[in-house]
Amino acid sequence: MHSIRACLLVGLLIGLQPHLAVAQPQPLSDTGLSNGSGSKTGQPLNLPTGFTQETFRDDQGEHRYLLFTPSDYTPDKKWPVVLFLHGAGEKGTDGILPIAAGLGTALSENPHQKFLAVFPQNENIRGRHLTSWLADTQESQRALKILEQVEAKFSVDASQRVLAGWSMGGYGAWSLAAANPNHWARVLAISGGEVEPPLSLSKLAESKVPVWAIHGNEDALIPFGHSVDLIEKLNAQGGNGTATIVEGVGHDVWRYAFANQKLMHWLADAKTSQPLEALQLDSLEPLPSRSPFYVEQFTQLEVLPDTISLRMGNDALEVVAQGISDVIPSTALSGKLDDIERQFSSGGETIEVKLSNIEFECNVVGSELKGISGGRFLTRFELNPLRLKIGSTSLKAGAVSASTGAFHIDLGHRRPVLLEVEIQPNVNGSGLELTPLRQRFSIADNNWHITPPTEVTVHGGDYTKANIVTGVVGGLYLQKAQIEKAVLGVVPSLMKVVEEGLKSRETPRLARLLWPLPVLVPDMSIAPSQVRTDKNGLSLVFDMQVRTGLGVHTQDESTSPVQPFAVADLSSSRKLNFGLALSAINTLGDFAIQDGLAYVNVQDLPSQQLADLAEPDVLHRLFPDDVKVDDTDWNVGLRLIKSFKIQAVPQENRPDELLIEIEVPHARLEAARQNTQEGLNIDFSLKQQIQLTTLKTDGIPSALIITWLPNPEVKAQRQNMNRTAQYDEFETTFKTAWTEWTQSQSGAERPIPQMKFGSSALTLESFLIQNQIAELTFGPISGVKSGESSAVASE
Repeated sequence: MHSIRACLLVGLLIGLQPHLAVAQPQPLSDTGLSNGSGSKTGQPLNLPTGFTQETFRDDQGEHRYLLFTPSDYTPDKKWPVVLFLHGAGEKGTDGILPIAAGLGTALSENPHQKFLAVFPQNENIRGRHLTSWLADTQESQRALKILEQVEAKFSVDASQRVLAGWSMGGYGAWSLAAANPNHWARVLAISGGEVEPPLSLSKLAESKVPVWAIHGNEDALIPFGHSVDLIEKLNAQGGNGTATIVEGVGHDVWRYAFANQKLMHWLADAKTSQPLEALQLDSLEPLPSRSPFYVEQFTQLEVLPDTISLRMGNDALEVVAQGISDVIPSTALSGKLDDIERQFSSGGETIEVKLSNIEFECNVVGSELKGISGGRFLTRFELNPLRLKIGSTSLKAGAVSASTGAFHIDLGHRRPVLLEVEIQPNVNGSGLELTPLRQRFSIADNNWHITPPTEVTVHGGDYTKANIVTGVVGGLYLQKAQIEKAVLGVVPSLMKVVEEGLKSRETPRLARLLWPLPVLVPDMSIAPSQVRTDKNGLSLVFDMQVRTGLGVHTQDESTSPVQPFAVADLSSSRKLNFGLALSAINTLGDFAIQDGLAYVNVQDLPSQQLADLAEPDVLHRLFPDDVKVDDTDWNVGLRLIKSFKIQAVPQENRPDELLIEIEVPHARLEAARQNTQEGLNIDFSLKQQIQLTTLKTDGIPSALIITWLPNPEVKAQRQNMNRTAQYDEFETTFKTAWTEWTQSQSGAERPIPQMKFGSSALTLESFLIQNQIAELTFGPISGVKSGESSAVASE
């Protein structure tokens, strides 16, 4: 997937992945809601249970913040208090965004907590994210004064004062804890780190204050090593630190951390709660990525219809089927069956039997998936074993009644049993609808076994317990068809489970991949909009859904409109083909611009050359009449004004090479004096070409070489000339910085990951861009059997 990122996320405000980036809906101050009241419906603000909006006043004016108070709060006792420092996406002045993510979301979802929580808001919107909460900043000092105000008004236990932060706030938590460790009972830093110069942790280590650093091992924005290194440095000096690295989770690891009630208890009880080492975070249902309160009242869903296509040909489906047993959780194929009731006659006597509380569980040991004719899809699963657990049995025959305890039936104890279902897929308003058609499930006489019940009760008559057991077991062996029917009866409910998983789904990795800007990744999801099957496979088309701020979002007229896919036009390939309408990315850029998100402070970029644009001597050369050589009081950033364009440059007879041109028609360098409205701007455009070369090993694409071609085109726009700006100097300075950074990244080999399905994999065969469509084709690994690939990376 590095190839996609290189092609789609490069350019001035495209391909520089910063040290810090999180989702940021439009600030409320830009939507007319800056007074903290009003919503999507125009009604007064309806905060989640337990939250109130408060005001802090200082010589800078009024500052809104949020306070969470337990429902059973009483001043008759002392309460723990948590100061929570939010991430970069919650900067602003509205006083609402701080609870849109992080601890605020957790308290919105589960308000029955036993501590107060304070949510100040960082107002340094243009400042560098990573330093915005550091201990010596105005923002952090104000947060501490807000905490003082809360402690003066409420009954707070100062010995249980806890500091917590996520992302940008995680950096702040480390900084504030290091500066004054004895002020805190505990410190929680999620997805945090430190900036240069390194933190001095000696006082924090000496204090023995517990510090818990939590990080996802797949965090692409702030590597988890930042937390590990800090904890190791703290403990090496005798400190009390613990690092928890959550496997398979990225930057939003807070969704798992705050979903754990043991962690919430750790925040609430700094004296007796459970040791850190005993807490597990990776097996929980995560919290929503955004507080439902915020989503419902202050965002809207923008839909880009039919912008993603997926063709799963039968050859690719065969590979998927080979590995499906490795990825299906053991609990996925389990559930309950309807009670079985039978009535029959024996010796002139009517006998009534009822099997109750029937549960099933099974393991998938083999499968087959393929498209077939007639708009149908065939699924075959080999199950070994399929166990039916009978909770109880009741029997009545005249004056005799009997009952048994639990027992079980194993179907396929000698060899797998086969469940076959033909499915007709259709798209309804909420996702895929899977209608089961022809179904087949049969049990061979010698391939099932009943383990008899051990608990038996008999009332009346001359029957013994052994008679009852023999009757129940023998009767069941005679009712094989009924058991087969009961198993098939669960197919519709299984289809519903699959349908639920195929509704609109959040796709944070896809969002990070496709988002055209280097910061503030949005909440993005995809939902199926079209489906078709044929004898060679399955074709799907998806809508792209993006959460934006309120207001009308339009597409720039100079941008090519999104060209939707039609499922009938997709190929009948037997491989896997992924298609993306590139114009959809242009539209995402338009949304970002209109929501005010298309800005990044140059010092948050991973390029020292571009970060140097904020140096006073550089600014002085660009604006000699306005900036002194020793003037450090400026925030410098890059802003996208018009969305960008991506296109392939034609090349002949070069099947293993792809030349791409990125054009940024209008961007802006912004220099704003801190804490004032004073600003200096230079508008410019940029064009950059990138050469992608595929390397093959034994005929299989194994690596990608990304070469940034020299001499990018940088042009300052002089039509609205800022007379104090030195445009020629800017063109030279920016081009030099840009070229130095791109050349430092150029020429490296990047492994091409394969698409892994359990122990099976598909490999990338081709990647091309034509007619504003990016298409990737994956095929089976020739000559490699399932499970033999050792260098497989899931993406």
